[in-house]
Amino acid sequence: MAVNLVSPTTINRATLYRGQPGTSSATAYTVPASTDVKIAAFVLCNTTALAATVTVSVVASGGSASTANQVVSAVSVPANTTVVVDSPIYMTTSDFIAAFQGTAAAITVFISGETYA
Repeated sequence: MAVNLVSPTTINRATLYRGQPGTSSATAYTVPASTDVKIAAFVLCNTTALAATVTVSVVASGGSASTANQVVSAVSVPANTTVVVDSPIYMTTSDFIAAFQGTAAAITVFISGETYA
């Protein structure tokens, strides 16, 4: 059930994910019941001496991560560089974010946003 964004009961700024995704796609965040989410930005930080790739999908409830829902697709982050993707994306209850990287422990991902309940 979508939240009425004209008069939500609660608005919270939130860290939706902070960590290093594995090398196979896995869920990083799932929208809780009776909640909508606005993703504000993805921060992709490569802490290694070589370029590395990362992929992030925003998946509708009941779906699965695939090329059809990638919002960051095999983006190459140069060595020792941070890339910020600043693009609002809206999600509803049970939608989820999935992520993976091409090189283990190379890229740290930070996803920030707001939750509405």
